[in-house]
Amino acid sequence: MKTHVRTLQLSLFICLFLLCSSSWATHISGGYIAYKWLQRNDYEITVGLFYDIGGVPVVPEQQVFIYGIEAQQIMLPLRKYMNPKPGSQVGLALYSTIYTFPEVSFFGGVRNKIAVRIDNRSGNILNMFSSINTSFYIETEIYVNSFLGINSSAAPADTMASVSGKVNKALTADLSSIDPDGDSLVYKLITPMQNAWRNVEGYRSPEFLCTDCTFTLNPQTGQLTWNKPVLQGAYAIAVMVEEWRKIPGTSQSLRMGYTIKDILLVISD
Repeated sequence: MKTHVRTLQLSLFICLFLLCSSSWATHISGGYIAYKWLQRNDYEITVGLFYDIGGVPVVPEQQVFIYGIEAQQIMLPLRKYMNPKPGSQVGLALYSTIYTFPEVSFFGGVRNKIAVRIDNRSGNILNMFSSINTSFYIETEIYVNSFLGINSSAAPADTMASVSGKVNKALTADLSSIDPDGDSLVYKLITPMQNAWRNVEGYRSPEFLCTDCTFTLNPQTGQLTWNKPVLQGAYAIAVMVEEWRKIPGTSQSLRMGYTIKDILLVISD
């Protein structure tokens, strides 16, 4: 009965978060969430968001939702803003804070999720319907387990706002991450999300306009390959990076968490 009540409370809290999490009409072209172990159950949480410079000003605080044993909302202050690189229309805002996850009173660990939802994505994304009216959502999973030791997330090797390519020319991009704990990484293409447990509606893989095109991500290296973009414009993709660690004294591995990076592919003539 207690488990049922806790699940119901968590579900209601998540619904409230999804309805009220963002009152800013911001245009977001991509982002990621990372965490770094500090001591005991203390972690530094960082949210990187790529803002269209034509949208509203960068907000001074970003709302973040955390759920595991407990569910709560916290505010991350803006720590740094990086202006767009030459030729780019996207700046990077970095929000961070130190968060202490609850102590676990039983043997084992707890999987926690860290999530961000913002009302509006960038406009004119070709492989989703009405992108400017579609919510932007990313999440990261962290497995807090004292037996398995330190656990920091894999960080993108390059915090680029987008990947550029040319029409009718093969596109390759290194979307690899670096794991500070030495965990094994597995890369997957997933459908971008607009809410918790809800994928973007009407999403299509970027090669949908071409019958003989291929669009792949190497699961071991994180190299993206698109053999032939045929139409200029922006395309959204999401990459999940899973972290796997071998359990001491066994031949088995355990997933220590994952990160999701939402990114644009920009194709020009």
